[in-house]
Amino acid sequence: DEENGGGLGASYIKEHHPELVTCEYLLTEIALPSIPTREGPALPVTVAEKGPSWRILRTSGTPGHGSQPYGTDNALVPLARAMAALADNPSPAAITDEWAAFVEGLKLDPGLTQRLLDVDQIDDAIEEVADGDIGFARWAHACTHLTISPTILQAGTKANIIPDAALAEVDVRKLPGQDEASVDDHFRKVLGPDLYDEIDVEVKPPFPATGSEPRGPLWEAIADSAEALSGSRSLLPCLIPVATDARFFRHDGVVAYGVGMFDDALSFGDVLSLFHGNDERVSEGSVDLTAKLLAGIVEAFAARTSK
Repeated sequence: DEENGGGLGASYIKEHHPELVTCEYLLTEIALPSIPTREGPALPVTVAEKGPSWRILRTSGTPGHGSQPYGTDNALVPLARAMAALADNPSPAAITDEWAAFVEGLKLDPGLTQRLLDVDQIDDAIEEVADGDIGFARWAHACTHLTISPTILQAGTKANIIPDAALAEVDVRKLPGQDEASVDDHFRKVLGPDLYDEIDVEVKPPFPATGSEPRGPLWEAIADSAEALSGSRSLLPCLIPVATDARFFRHDGVVAYGVGMFDDALSFGDVLSLFHGNDERVSEGSVDLTAKLLAGIVEAFAARTSK
C-alpha cells in the first residue's frame, strides 16, 4: 500500500494497532549504490524525505458537438493550459541543511560544490551535471526544488463530443521547511488568478517532509556493518525526493533510515534513472550484499545497545 499513499498499510497499522509496530529505531528503504569520492567510497543512507502533497485538479464545461468548437466551453482546454504552465515553470531553488550535508559529503571540486549550494547558480550547475549524468541531475533538481509533475489527464467520452468535465492528477513534493501554503502560492503564481479560479483543486492528504538526525547507535551500527563488508565506514546522509513508510514512524519520533548495498553493476545515477522506469531492477549480487549489510547492522546495533 506504500505506493498508494500508505493509508491502508503503515498508516493504518500505526493508528489502529500501534502495539504491533512500536519501536524506537527503524530500517527501511531507500537504498542506493556507494558514491566514489576523493576520500574513498561513501555509502548513501536515507535520513530524510520530501513530503508528498498530491493534488487533483478539475474543470467543468458544457458538452457540444466536436465539429463546432467555436465559442464552446471546453473543460479540457483550461486544464491542459494549467498542466503545461505547471510543467514549464519550475519553482525557485531552495538549499536545505540536508542537501548541504549531502553535497559536502561528496567531496566534489570546490567550484562545483559552491555552485550546487548557491540558489542563484544551482540550476546552471544541474544542467552542467546533466551532460554526463542525467540520473544524478534529476536527483539534484528534485532535492532542491518544490517539484510538480503532471501525471494524469482525463477528459471526454468520445472524439466528437466537447468534454464537459476534465480531471488531472499532479505529483507534488515539498522540501523540508515548505508547507501547503508554499504549494498554493506557487500554483497561483504560475497559473495566474483567472486560470486558477477556473479550476477546483482537491488536496490529497498531505504530509510534511520528515527526517532523522544522522547520529546515535543505529547510525554507528550501519557504519560498523558497512566497514565489515566494504572496508569503509564512511556514510553519506541523504534527503530523498520520494516518500516511504518511514514518514509515519518519524512523525512519532522514531529514528528511521533507509540503507542497502549494491554491487558495481550500476552507478548511483544509473539506479536513480531506473525508479519507476523501463527495466527497473536490482541485481542478485546487490540483494545478497544488502541482506548481509542488514544482518550485520542488527548484530552491531545489539552489541552497541546491550546493557
